[in-house]
Amino acid sequence: MTKKLSFLLALLIGCFSGLAGCNTKGGEFYSLGSAYEQNYLSKEDIRHVSYFFSGNVYELTSSEEETKINFKPQKELEKLSASMEKRIKRAYYNCHKEQFYRQNKKLGDEENIALEFYGQYSNSYVVRVNIDFISYGQGIYDEIVADVVISHSDPPFLVFVANS
Repeated sequence: MTKKLSFLLALLIGCFSGLAGCNTKGGEFYSLGSAYEQNYLSKEDIRHVSYFFSGNVYELTSSEEETKINFKPQKELEKLSASMEKRIKRAYYNCHKEQFYRQNKKLGDEENIALEFYGQYSNSYVVRVNIDFISYGQGIYDEIVADVVISHSDPPFLVFVANS
């Protein structure tokens, strides 16, 4: 039952964010789950994301209980370069221009985007995108990827896979 619920939640997150597979000339966006399934992220990468987000890592046991594991990151969280930050913001804006318009009135652009950065894994960058004129809900939900449980509110985690 929990696996079905997790799958439905992942599907809902993908639909809500509307980003899975959004391709621009700079790269492509995926949900955490999609990036893991397509081998852009490993289970170890997901553990790092969880640790960098909350300072803890929880995993599902065989009985589907959440258990805190003793995880020490193998690397420090680097700072996102200014050029890559700009590239991700531009790609997000180009994929979702409709979020920046209401009744044919432009509300903003890339300058209204703030990124929370959770690490680079090969050519994949894990972020959460905050748009300053959008109010996000206060609900907290569990995102389960590779049996790693990350409890968070919106906005969702996104993976930007940069084109070479």
